[in-house]
Amino acid sequence: MRMEECLVGSDTFPTQLFLLIHTLKARRFFFLDGIFTDHQGDHKAGTYLLNPEGFEHAPSSKDGCLIFVRLRQYPGLGRPQLALPSLPISHDSDNFSDWVKVENVSKGEIYRKYLFNHPEQWPDSSYLERWTAGTEQGQVVCPKDGREILVISGDWSDELGTHSNYSWIRLPSSFQHSPFSKSGCILFIKDNHLPFAVPLNE
Repeated sequence: MRMEECLVGSDTFPTQLFLLIHTLKARRFFFLDGIFTDHQGDHKAGTYLLNPEGFEHAPSSKDGCLIFVRLRQYPGLGRPQLALPSLPISHDSDNFSDWVKVENVSKGEIYRKYLFNHPEQWPDSSYLERWTAGTEQGQVVCPKDGREILVISGDWSDELGTHSNYSWIRLPSSFQHSPFSKSGCILFIKDNHLPFAVPLNE
């Protein structure tokens, strides 16, 4: 499924300032373009925000911005508020020195950067992956509680087709596929979170 067909594509707040209170199950933000501002400062492309239940801020954007927003998938009191600084979101960037190489890749290289990963407290995790051109991962079995993937840059393909910039894919429990990337890509991935996706009528 492509992002424009699914929940939340982008938000723009040109020259606006207002109070926003996060209540039900909170929000996750990943910034794709432009600058988004609140009391913590300016958030540029590649920044990741996790705002828990009850978190308040007054967001604005002077020139507008493009944001990938996931609603009601960061539930539970006691979750931390996180604002991770700008990370490289172009697969052509050279700034990947602290990313960890993924093992057991059939061909090419995959590097991973965790954004949220606390398995001792919460089962869900979020991370970025960089795939080099020509990478073939081999057969992959998705986690038991599902996986979502946003293609940030480049191309990423599997048996379902080729997914380009801003394509959004939701994969169910234990789904099997063999993904690859011809030109390389950057992916934003969330695992084991689908039980937290609260129905919109609640």
